[in-house]
Amino acid sequence: MLPTTLVGCSAKSYFTPQQATRWGPQVVDGVSDDPAGTDGLFVCPSFPLIPTLLASFGAAGGLVGAQDVSVHPSGPYTGEVSAEVLAQLGVRLVMTGHPERRRLFGETDDVVRRKVTAAATAGMAPILVVGEQEEGESAERAVAAQLDAWLADLPPEADVLVAYEPAWAIGRPQPAPPGTSPRRRSPCAGCSTAASAIPVWCTGAVRSPAPSAGSATPQANPRRCRTGCSWPGSASTRRIS
Repeated sequence: MLPTTLVGCSAKSYFTPQQATRWGPQVVDGVSDDPAGTDGLFVCPSFPLIPTLLASFGAAGGLVGAQDVSVHPSGPYTGEVSAEVLAQLGVRLVMTGHPERRRLFGETDDVVRRKVTAAATAGMAPILVVGEQEEGESAERAVAAQLDAWLADLPPEADVLVAYEPAWAIGRPQPAPPGTSPRRRSPCAGCSTAASAIPVWCTGAVRSPAPSAGSATPQANPRRCRTGCSWPGSASTRRIS
């Protein structure tokens, strides 16, 4: 089971091998005076850098995730990385449904559903990146449709995280205002019973209602950073049955 509170980030495709090698120890050092240490901290690097972060950040107690996963099992699927391989490496979280993958790579609801199912079946917790496409669109209706489509085959007792990141706010100089996000404890009106029980957390594209002061450098304690820095959000996890 995952920690009750999570704080983490995706490195996207920014890290070089050298940067990833430095980053893990820097974050571990940054929380050395925090009683919680690395408990509940996570990072999702690109595939080739997962072992590097596991050897430093993961070895110190942090969680290492992946930014993607194949819908296929291990086998004759050139270029794919299966959920089984990720789980065997020690990956605990897998991002699914990110707007960039839906926009740039044409991932459909069916593809996202299959990735969610593959990750959860392999014992990893899917991070469902939900949110409306257009500014002014109903966040709750968009999230309701996404959760119902993507969680249709979720295995019983799977851990799930839902990250709210409206597609229209990604890359903007200022994050979306806090009133944009769905209700944090009831993310959608009209979605299935199981989906309604999943708490929603906000990413760096959404401004926190009460951001705390702190440095955005990796040496700083990520629990004290501002929304939108290197550690853009926090999450509560809940087991779905």
